[in-house]
Parts: sequence; structure tokens; C-alpha cells
Amino acid sequence: MRKLIIIIIIALAAGLGLLLFLTGKTETPGITDSDSNLFPSGGETNNVNDTEQNINGNSNFPGASNPTGQTSSTNEQDASEKDTESSQIKISNREAKRISNGPVVGVTSIGNLKGVNLVARFVERGTGNIWDYRILANKAERISGTTVARVQDVYWGNLGQSLLMRYQDNTGEQVKNYLGRIQNTNITGEFLPDNIIAVVSAPVGGETISCPAYLTKNLYKDGSNDPVQVRKLQNFLSISETGLYDSATISAVTAFQKANSIEQTGNVGPLTRAKTNSLYCQKSGSQVIGGKLFYITTDSVGKGTGIVNDFDNTKNATLFSGAYSEWQISWPARESLILTSKPEASTYGYAYILPSQATSPYSLTATVKPLLRQIKGLTVNASPTLTRVLYTQATPRALSTHILDTQTNEARVFPLNTFPREKCVWDKIDTDIVYCAVPHESLSGTSLDAWYKGLLSTNDSIYKINTDIDSVELIYSSTTYSPDVKEIVISEKSEFIFYIDKRDGYLWALPLISI
Repeated sequence: MRKLIIIIIIALAAGLGLLLFLTGKTETPGITDSDSNLFPSGGETNNVNDTEQNINGNSNFPGASNPTGQTSSTNEQDASEKDTESSQIKISNREAKRISNGPVVGVTSIGNLKGVNLVARFVERGTGNIWDYRILANKAERISGTTVARVQDVYWGNLGQSLLMRYQDNTGEQVKNYLGRIQNTNITGEFLPDNIIAVVSAPVGGETISCPAYLTKNLYKDGSNDPVQVRKLQNFLSISETGLYDSATISAVTAFQKANSIEQTGNVGPLTRAKTNSLYCQKSGSQVIGGKLFYITTDSVGKGTGIVNDFDNTKNATLFSGAYSEWQISWPARESLILTSKPEASTYGYAYILPSQATSPYSLTATVKPLLRQIKGLTVNASPTLTRVLYTQATPRALSTHILDTQTNEARVFPLNTFPREKCVWDKIDTDIVYCAVPHESLSGTSLDAWYKGLLSTNDSIYKINTDIDSVELIYSSTTYSPDVKEIVISEKSEFIFYIDKRDGYLWALPLISI
């Protein structure tokens, strides 16, 4: 009798496996010519049964061998009910430390421990003041006293020297977008349009070091000189600032030229001015330029325009203009952005790769490349090399986390269940490694929706996952207080993780190495 039962179970399993295999064999879709068809096959409707997705020949993406577009209730149940504590998980618990004295927004990391200057830079939510927390000194100091109330979001660029600050105006009804640079203890800059609805900073890698010219004009002992330029010269030479090109100035310039092997004319010509500017740059500190951000604007009828802008607001380019504007955006690799339709548990989601360089025409469908499609509750988090993509998939019963290998077009259940866009960050050195904050609670199909609306709070532990071999290491779990992690970032050399606790807005630091 036992043998008969075993034979029946094996037969049923084989039949189910064959059925799943056959239903996954559908064609890869093409991109249509209209923006309205970025969501083909009724993609924005929510009246299709979860087990009947991809019934059309062109509806499954990325490919015939990839089950990304289909829903496997068995896999999702396994993922949602997986007991991570009882799995084969390496444990290397570290201590996290709270490093802010109040709620913050927009954390970034500057420098590294080897350079003895690792800093977490963040904005105080209530005042808009900018603070630096120096890791080795274990000390926070305010670096900007500019007061900006009701700050909602901050996006950093130019290695922390520039930022886009989004805050509510005095009425509380309009979000203002201020693009600024930190200058001494102030922020100087200008406003971007009010109709920006989504922003992302470019990954580090395209910046250059520059210094604004200290002296911009040549100066002559017998000429008509700009008094402002003369005073700047006198300040540099540490002599009295009269604004007049007098005998003391001529003598100081001549001595400076002699010390720097420049012809001793007493005039500030191109060579003397260049040397002055170079030395002043070394003395005052260099300026980082070249950082970029991407944002989407929307008009009164919902038309979206995607624009790449530099943080000094000197160059911008339109990447697309189309009928749809409600995108979540990310910028995992320098050359590529990812557009994902905003997630909702009962609505099919789509994700596309968008080149970060402008092309013409600006049609979105002519520019993007499909990444994932027709997946309910979809959010994505791609590795810096775009070789792997973490994503969510929702059913009425569960929210599950998956990983797509873009080189093989194969997808599988991720070893842990979490919100990958919101709670995971990829390693900067080994791009097979990802760090994820993982809720202790089971996740239902509507958990992500509830989390965004503030109706759900999670208790997280933090894990290190090798996505090449699916190994898992627990690196932080507290027995007294578990954070609800958001805005998780990693330092330049993958030495520290910084995250904000969604419950109270405080900033925390977690070492990944021994210090």
C-alpha cells in the first residue's frame, strides 16, 4: 500500500512539473510603436486571475526559457513561508549604531576608512541643516546652517558636494525643488521646475575634480583694473586689501613670480594668474563636478518627460516624452536607467531599461528595452552590472522575492523574502553580493502597498547574500530592537551600511568589516 501511494505522488509531481514547463514556453514580445502599448495585453487591468497570466503568445517576457512572467503559487508559498532562521545560514552578527540625534532624510557616504575620512552626510528633516558623521572620530558635526523646513527628500551628487532638496512650501501644498551646492556653511543654487514627480541620482563614476577660477582677469600695474580682482589678489598674497594696484602689490607679485620661476614683471598675466588659481585650489579645496541626476516632470494631462541634468544645472537633455509619467526610477549603471510602473498588488507591473544618453526622437517606446513585464506588485533592484535583478511578485496570498539572471534569462526564487527596492543594496566591490534587510513577518500580497501607505511596519534583520551561489549570512539581528529599514546605502569601499529606520527617521550605521 505504501509503495502504491509513493507511485501516485511521484506521478502527480511529474505531471505538475510537465504542466508548469509547458505553460512557460511562450514567445518574447516586441516593443510596439505607441507609448500606450508599453503595457500590452491589457496590462493595466486587474481582472485577470493570477494563475492565468501570459495566456497570449506575446505576453511572456524576457523569453521562452524564463518563467518570470508566470505565477507559480507553489514557489510563492515556499518563498513566503521560508523559515530563514532554520535554513543553512552563516551567522556573523555585528552591532549597529544610531548616529543621528533626530529624524533625517537623504543619507550619502563620502570617502573610505583607508583614507581615514569615511563620512556619512545627511540632512536633518526638521531644519534642513546638513550634518557629517565621521566614523573614526565617532562624532557628528553640522556643516551647513541653512534652514529649510519640511524637507521630504534629498538626492546627492558630486560626491556629496551637491544636492537636490525637495521640500514643501509654506502652504504645504506645493513641493519645491532646490538644486544646490554646499559652499562653506551655506547652500547656493537655484530652483528646478515644480512639476517634478520622480528623481534619481546617477551612480558614482563620472565626476571630475575642478576648481572655479579664483582670479578671472589679468591685472597690470599701469592699467585700469577691477578692484574686486585686485582685492582677491591682495588677499591671496596676504597684504593689505586696498583694491588699488599699488607699490606694495607690485612688490608682492614680483616676489611671488620669483618664487615660482615666472618672469618678474609685476603684472598678473596668464602664467601668474594660472599659478595663483592652482595654489588657491590646493589651499581651499577642490570642487567636484560632473554628477548627474534624472527626473520626470508631468503636465496637466499627465504627459511625462524624462530629463538628465547635471547638478550644477549647466547641461540637460531630454531622454523621452510620452503619455505615461507614473514611473519608479532607478539608475543602477552609468549607461542605463530602469523605469518601473508604480507597484500595486492587483495590477500588472512592467520594467524597462532606458539608455542614459539622449537619442532622437524622444519616443519612449523607441528607446526602452523590456526587462520584466506583466508581474503584479512589481518592484526591481538591479545590480550595478545589470547582470542580476531582484524583483517582487504579488498574489492574493503572498508577496514573493525573485532574482532574474539577465545573461541567461532565467529567474528563480530569492533565498529571502523582502522588499528589494526599498531594503536591499548591492556591494560596491563584489557585485554578486547584495545586502538586504528582511522582515521577520510573513508578507502578504498587499504588504508592500500597506508599507508605502504607512499602514505596515516591519521588524528587520540584515543579511548578506551571494547571488551567484545563493549563500546567506546573517550580519545583524537585534534581540531588543529591530529596525524597519529604508533608504539603505553602502559606502564607497563596502565598509559600512547606513540606513534610516522608517519608524522614527533616525540614521544608523552598521560595519561590514572589523574596525
